[in-house]
Amino acid sequence: DLKAFISGLIRRLLIPWFVAIIAEVIIQIPFRGLAFVPGEIYSYIVDTELWYLPCLFISEILFLVTIKCSKSVYIMLMIALAECILGLCLAKEAIANAMRINTACITQLFICIGYLLRHFKNRLFSMKWGAISILIITFIILGLVSMKLWPGKNIDVNHNNYVCLPYSLVMICIGCTAAFLVANRIKRIPGFLRFIGQNTMLYYMSHNFVIAGIKKISRIAGINLPFVLS
Repeated sequence: DLKAFISGLIRRLLIPWFVAIIAEVIIQIPFRGLAFVPGEIYSYIVDTELWYLPCLFISEILFLVTIKCSKSVYIMLMIALAECILGLCLAKEAIANAMRINTACITQLFICIGYLLRHFKNRLFSMKWGAISILIITFIILGLVSMKLWPGKNIDVNHNNYVCLPYSLVMICIGCTAAFLVANRIKRIPGFLRFIGQNTMLYYMSHNFVIAGIKKISRIAGINLPFVLS
């Protein structure tokens, strides 16, 4: 149901996104005045730490269209791969950066992998620990090799930086698959991990303020705390 799907996305993603933007702007007004507000709101829409909320909104709508246009999971995979390549081309030319539309296209491949994991779950989730261990070890080896071949380079999905595109995509696909297979075998996830996972936006919104507060208190106390420790 397209109408129910989109209204759900608006409730779960766009409304929290706008509330978060307004809340952070209001908090900063006493310290920065009103002049910064238009530019700050614009930066939230174009590129900010909350970029993933509008990006996810667009990603999910795109993937719904992909599903509707696909007669089989194999056609879906081909369409998602084509969308990923399109997104990478757009990102290379810095086209469609606003709301990370290019990233939303790229992530179609990763969302498709998640869909396929669910589609073939009986076959995949019956894999033995030996096979899953091979995936994990492969991912670790790929990570170590990438650090050797491209020292100091990072995979950054936010800004579409990939150390070597085919290599990065293979790493992401193997890593995500291994993570899903392991997570499916965890009988009980500790409550504090669930809290952190469910409140990622809260962390992104608050961590700079918390760090600034800790550093200010430490200076008053005459202690010089390193940034990472803060």
